[in-house]
Amino acid sequence: MMDPISRRQALQVGGLALLAPFVPQFLAARPAAAATFGSGTSLRAVAAGAIPRPELSTHALWYGTPATSWETQALPIGNARLGAKLFGNPDAEVIQFSEQSFWGGVNDYDNALAGQPDGAYDTSVTGFGSFRDFGEVTVSFGARTAVSSPGGPYTVSGGESVEKTFDGDSGTKWCLIAPPAEVIWQADLAEPAAVASYSLTSANDVPARDPQDWRLEGSTDGTTWTTLDTRSEAPFAQRRLTKTFSFSNTTAYGHFRIVFAPKAGVSHFQVAEVALGGVDLARGSAVYVSSPSGHADALVGSIDADPTTVWEVADAGAGAIWQVELAAKLALTGYVLTSAPDQPDRDPRNWMVSASDDGLTWKALDSRSDEMFPERGSGRTFSFANSTAFLMYRITFAAPASFRLGGVAFTANGFSTAGARAVVDYRRALDIADGTHSVHFASAQGTVLREVATPT
Repeated sequence: MMDPISRRQALQVGGLALLAPFVPQFLAARPAAAATFGSGTSLRAVAAGAIPRPELSTHALWYGTPATSWETQALPIGNARLGAKLFGNPDAEVIQFSEQSFWGGVNDYDNALAGQPDGAYDTSVTGFGSFRDFGEVTVSFGARTAVSSPGGPYTVSGGESVEKTFDGDSGTKWCLIAPPAEVIWQADLAEPAAVASYSLTSANDVPARDPQDWRLEGSTDGTTWTTLDTRSEAPFAQRRLTKTFSFSNTTAYGHFRIVFAPKAGVSHFQVAEVALGGVDLARGSAVYVSSPSGHADALVGSIDADPTTVWEVADAGAGAIWQVELAAKLALTGYVLTSAPDQPDRDPRNWMVSASDDGLTWKALDSRSDEMFPERGSGRTFSFANSTAFLMYRITFAAPASFRLGGVAFTANGFSTAGARAVVDYRRALDIADGTHSVHFASAQGTVLREVATPT
């Protein structure tokens, strides 16, 4: 039996790619902290197994979202010879390697700046040179749902491919020219699910191209299919309109497909969005939920769609903030607040909604006072006027000082943050004091901590 290794030794085995087989506890999700409705009317904190954030020194750099650029956002790790940039994506860590000999320019290059003042710079690649990376490694965590369009052959209009059906944007679409008698949309799930509803969103133009006849099927092996629902509908009444269809099903299938029968004589077939109830199709389009006011404990309870869990705030102080950062700017026009399962005296009453592009300057969009929630565990929808696309939206709850909420979601026509995969209280950091890079976040599935340190 191997002797236990320390956390520091585990992190020094050579990087994230080698970390997985040695310390799986750093990669696997553990139950996230939340407040849940227990027996009777009391609430209990559920934090057992949740992984706490690493404590950072005063010499640490940190961000609230993953990096998208190695030049300005990815955090470095390594020594003077071998290094890497880490991006911190929740689903797949991208490691971009660098090494001291990978440098643009020429060998034995004489200093072109000899005798010139300190303010002079040589930026030529053929001379002094510049940084060059020598490759990337991507480490994926867990299986992913795959969406495809088997059958055909299909002729896609421009770049309007099947990937547009789950990008969260009703302004894009899957569009086929001269479609065959059957058009198939298929989702192979990361894990089986008992789906009992699905949604279709009409495209931006030409109602005759809308889905009008189709059947939904499920399969356990991807070969034998069971019909779950069949529909014959008129074209959608509006453009970019989402319609949800429910059916009876308790069987967990790993594969679902919708077999569309395009309208005969119509030159194109198109649909903007396709969604399966309770299934996250767009793994890459996460929204990032946080509480800049410091009320992130049990924040998972506001996004997990579980009627027995809540976001509980003991003391809102100057205001408890629930904030979401979107994958792309959207003009949101409403929000839904779901009351807790009990104790109506602790429902929020007063709050303000605002939006921002940079997280510094916020524009007020809505304000409410003395609101009531007439039912337990029920959502109330609030609307506001807004035509500007923002990246971040927040609600600042002012009263009562101690409150609980079962759910929070921002909405627009054809979009809801409740339908997106939520990453909660995300932080990626580089602690310069000990050279440790960490990524910590929570979701409805649990809490994750990934760490890697520079070998000594």
